[in-house]
Amino acid sequence: MIDDLCNKFRGQEDVVVTCLYCDFLTRKEQSTTSLVGALLKQVVARLESVPTEISDAFLEEKGNLGGRGLLLPDILKLLVMALTSLRRVFICVDALDECLTDRLPELLRSLRSIVEASSGVRLFVTGRPHILEEIEKHFTRGVQTIPIKSVKGDIRRFIRRRLEDDPISGAMDEDLKADIMDTVPKTASGMYVAEPGAPSGG
Repeated sequence: MIDDLCNKFRGQEDVVVTCLYCDFLTRKEQSTTSLVGALLKQVVARLESVPTEISDAFLEEKGNLGGRGLLLPDILKLLVMALTSLRRVFICVDALDECLTDRLPELLRSLRSIVEASSGVRLFVTGRPHILEEIEKHFTRGVQTIPIKSVKGDIRRFIRRRLEDDPISGAMDEDLKADIMDTVPKTASGMYVAEPGAPSGG
């Protein structure tokens, strides 16, 4: 989806595609502040020049005791300011279900505040089905969802290809390969692509 959006709006300087990945392996380090900060960095990188308010805010915090960095409310304010010069901004959040449970509400509230403050923002998230209830709780304007079901035949073909392309020849015997081919398709689950809180049209 990200590739399609980038290709569709290539060369349009007033359209920005941003993305976040909630990584299970590093989720303890992925705070809402760092994730929203990453969005701000991606947006600013696409602007012709960095707004004075943004550069001044970062310089001021850098000079403070310990150089603690900007707090979440400050980053959200600067991000919304940066978005005003853009016609359309796509925020794509992949694997939202891998975000720590106790941090998820704060992240969703932050994303909602961005969508509500900027009419040109379109938010897309992916995650396993259980995350949909949490998304709908925070985005009262409705959520458009696309369920994605895994097809076991496709999964088997993918696994078979990966096993055939294994660079370490002979690392697995045939019994282990057969066990992988049998077990992985059974544990595969569906997921959702959701577009929460976006106004209709455009």
